Amino acid sequence: MFVCKWVAIFKKEGGCDTPGYKPRKKYPKKTSYRATNVIKRQLEHNPRVTARKIKESNPGLFEERCHRVKVCKKYLQWDADKCLDVLWTDESTFTLTGNRGGNMYQRAGSNPLDVRQTVKYPDSLMVWGSFRGRGLGSLVVLPKNVKVNQYVYYELLNDHLEDSFNSSGANIFQHDHGPAHTARSVTQWLKDCHIPYIADWSGNSPVINAIENLWNHIKRDLQGKDTSSVPKLEAAICQSWASITPTQLAKYATSILNHLREIIAH
Repeated sequence: MFVCKWVAIFKKEGGCDTPGYKPRKKYPKKTSYRATNVIKRQLEHNPRVTARKIKESNPGLFEERCHRVKVCKKYLQWDADKCLDVLWTDESTFTLTGNRGGNMYQRAGSNPLDVRQTVKYPDSLMVWGSFRGRGLGSLVVLPKNVKVNQYVYYELLNDHLEDSFNSSGANIFQHDHGPAHTARSVTQWLKDCHIPYIADWSGNSPVINAIENLWNHIKRDLQGKDTSSVPKLEAAICQSWASITPTQLAKYATSILNHLREIIAH
């Protein structure tokens, strides 16, 4: 039947070329990228596994997307002015380029002058920043190779969150549901200080955090610059941060509404 259908289309068009293939209509995915990978691994391990068993053995796997969509629908009711009044915050990692240290090695039997350098774990700087759609907040550069945990994050907010509110003029605090952000000590500190914050923001969703656009802007600006040492990298980050205009801040803050619509649609 399938071949007859193609022959009928060919005769109807009256051309010399065979009818082209028409791609199927793409429907929105019902699972997240992480859920799809989990399902693939389960099927590779046991091809006979049922959908019920996959769901029972991975509680919360499919509820994660439902929660993300629910949060997106809730905050999609915001207008542009509301997005401009939020203090968007997050961390980002910047890696040294050029001279990164490491070990020197020479391949066996190669030219003695052919000495190469290998770097398995290059030095990096983790940066915490905050901004509002109408002004920049604080930019904090952590010491080299320091990662953010609940203790580092607690001290960071205690030292710099008030200054960020004062310099930017924001009304509400936003951070994602990373492990350090949702620690009991951090949550209790926010409540004790009576800081208004968004408590149900979806985790593992960098696309719906407006400050990610700002980090991408800085990383593009660092391309081609000399960031081969920690002082040079830190100076370049601070210089790029200070050069961001109010128009760009407003654009990054209000772009969150488009990202919320995209997540709901897909």
